[in-house]
Amino acid sequence: MDLPKRFLQACQEEALLPTDRPLLVACSGGVDSFVLLHLLWVLRESLQLELCVVSCDHGLRPESQAQAEQVRTRAWALGLPCRVMPLDCSQGPGESMEMAARRARLAAYEEAADFFATDTVLLGHHADDQAETLLLKLSRGCGPRGASGIRPRQRLGAIQLLRPLLPFRRCELEDLARHWRLPIQVDGSNQDLDMRRNRVRQELIPLMESRIHPEAASNLAAFTRSQQELEDWVSQCAVAALAEARHGDQLELSELRRHHPALQKRVLLGWLREGGLSPEELSQTLLDEMIAQIQQPEQELKKLQVPGVELWREQDRLCFPPETELAETPLLPDSSCLCPGLQRQFRIRRVHSWHAPEPGSRSEARAFCRMPQAAEAFTLRPPRPGDRYRPYKLQGSSKLSDLFSNAKLPPSQRRIWPVLCYGEDIVWVPGFRVAHDWAVQESPCLELELCEAEFLEA
Repeated sequence: MDLPKRFLQACQEEALLPTDRPLLVACSGGVDSFVLLHLLWVLRESLQLELCVVSCDHGLRPESQAQAEQVRTRAWALGLPCRVMPLDCSQGPGESMEMAARRARLAAYEEAADFFATDTVLLGHHADDQAETLLLKLSRGCGPRGASGIRPRQRLGAIQLLRPLLPFRRCELEDLARHWRLPIQVDGSNQDLDMRRNRVRQELIPLMESRIHPEAASNLAAFTRSQQELEDWVSQCAVAALAEARHGDQLELSELRRHHPALQKRVLLGWLREGGLSPEELSQTLLDEMIAQIQQPEQELKKLQVPGVELWREQDRLCFPPETELAETPLLPDSSCLCPGLQRQFRIRRVHSWHAPEPGSRSEARAFCRMPQAAEAFTLRPPRPGDRYRPYKLQGSSKLSDLFSNAKLPPSQRRIWPVLCYGEDIVWVPGFRVAHDWAVQESPCLELELCEAEFLEA
């Protein structure tokens, strides 16, 4: 049997057998993980591998606990430490049983890896698993990234998963198990055709190999390897394009449109994931709809209308709405506070020199106002519906909403922009003039400042 030699060669080419830490082998007792365990055991001395084993008891079948214990017995017979991990596979909201079991397994792998002082877990996925995964993902409508299938290495939280058996077919592993006379356990749930993967394994792939091409599964697995190479290249291009299009925490749409639509989607996906959205929330259909809306003129679309995601479009940039609104905050002279969402500081200071804006001049993020007649605190608050005030030397009062619109204040900032009040009076709105009735007539007076605010008034 030349499979051990080919296994070693494949592992060395992909650097899948690190020797600077223990290797935790996840073993269910099935043919794939049992063959993996024994291949590694055979190579342990020549490669100086430190091996340990974890077996998960899902508790979903009457025999699952006994099978996990059999794995421990076999590991001990090989002189390897082993932990059996009972799992809680209770389903969360919207979870299938398969999803709940996978989540519980990954948590168990992380706990066992911590116990054995490693971060590396080896799994027994093989080429047939790869073909099944590809068919399932394509049938659900995945994009190019999903079509790359199962990766030989994958970082998940505190652990990395390595899959050294991906180049090999299940029949090869079964032949080696018979040759080595390994005590293989049979999982009866693999015959349940109500499970989609089992139906693909038991019915679809045999039909494809008998009626379409005898190497259908091998060819599907080979396709995923080519797709992974292509995806790695596209990902590198997307990282560079995202760096060029990123403007702080916003996405510059003019930069995004310079690229091919396929790369646009990848850049948008990366930016959305940076913003905290999970891949499960970002279907291919959703990304296609976002790209289509981004192509529309900005005056026709201020907000992206996509289910489950709120995005603003401002000055041809894409941004998330602020997470934190400004709470009403009392402010006395010679004090300051942070404006959440803007990450800017609002300050009030007593001063003895001042200057008033000339009629028609443009305001900045600093103003001066008279001292209040009573020793009560000012209030810094967000705008309210119907807010209006009269800026210095302008005729009549204006709605804040009109001032914001004329000044092109980004919509996402309008609901968190600070408004300084004294009682019911609006004293000042940063970027605009101080209120006419609060203009300075004599010193001392108060200097009002929103640190690092951008010039706003048109």
